[in-house]
Amino acid sequence: MGYYMSKLLGTESLDENSLVDSTWPGRVIGYPPPFQDPRSLDDDYNFPLDGKDIASLSDHELLRALFKAPTLYKYGSVTVSRVSKDIVIKGGSGVAKSEAENMKFASENSQLPVPKVHRTCTVEVPNDGYEFDAPSSYLDLIVMDYIKGSTVERLWPSFDMTAKETVAQQVADVINKMQSTVLNHMPMGPIGRAQNGKFQGPWFTGYGAGPFDTLKELEDWCNHNIDVGIRVKRLFTETPRFEFRDTVLTHQDLAMRNLVVDEDMKVWVINWSSAGIYPKEFEQAALRLQAEDNEYVDMVLGRLSDRQGIVIDQFTKIVYGLKIGRIRSTGHP
Repeated sequence: MGYYMSKLLGTESLDENSLVDSTWPGRVIGYPPPFQDPRSLDDDYNFPLDGKDIASLSDHELLRALFKAPTLYKYGSVTVSRVSKDIVIKGGSGVAKSEAENMKFASENSQLPVPKVHRTCTVEVPNDGYEFDAPSSYLDLIVMDYIKGSTVERLWPSFDMTAKETVAQQVADVINKMQSTVLNHMPMGPIGRAQNGKFQGPWFTGYGAGPFDTLKELEDWCNHNIDVGIRVKRLFTETPRFEFRDTVLTHQDLAMRNLVVDEDMKVWVINWSSAGIYPKEFEQAALRLQAEDNEYVDMVLGRLSDRQGIVIDQFTKIVYGLKIGRIRSTGHP
């Protein structure tokens, strides 16, 4: 096993997640499984960049490796290929540079268990782009470590209680560490985003939202979704409104499919595409919303030093407003 890609529940955009087939636990009914080439899991396979110095390769050599190497994960506009024994490349029109910046910040500033990013680039797809099955003229690539292991999603049913507690504690430690460092001095949203780059995550639909320049703007936007629910009589008029105070690093998709357990039972966090600097309350609410297994979520939330029970309930209530707003703005459910 190795590096996996994830899907935000309730959206149309898929990111790093479990390479599931129809029998895997946690698979969302109605979504076809991602594609995976079995050769990508074969440690004896001769990968195209084995023995190569990643730093010395051209951007186009990396692009060619992405589409020629065995595919570890492919869904929609995101592809992850295992290009060597120790390296994967993630690329596609659904990949943004900010994901790599999120990962580097999490690793370097918070010392979180994240695959090391070796290189990023934006590469122009040549005129023979159809050879690369590339849907756009430019693609962002992220070159990072391959994490050998299996997802928590796949292992959880076979874990005894001790193993489950070990995993839950490590995930709780990640959340506690992120939430203990206030980052009000940093711009909100994905780290390193373009000035007009949209905010990502389950609260912003699959199309993103914003950007929001101040915490008050984001707060007003969330409260507007409460107003939508009240107007259509899905919420009571006395529904509590949001009052955000601090922003922190958040992942926003700590589902079991985005956690890889290595042979030493160390949990690695992957899929940082929805991460960024957001209100402290976002993480726990996202964990509950995207719960694939209530036992896992309850065990993690129960180990947190700062529970956000009221806010979790608030966010659960605005999901309807988000869906209605999305339909009105796009014409699609």
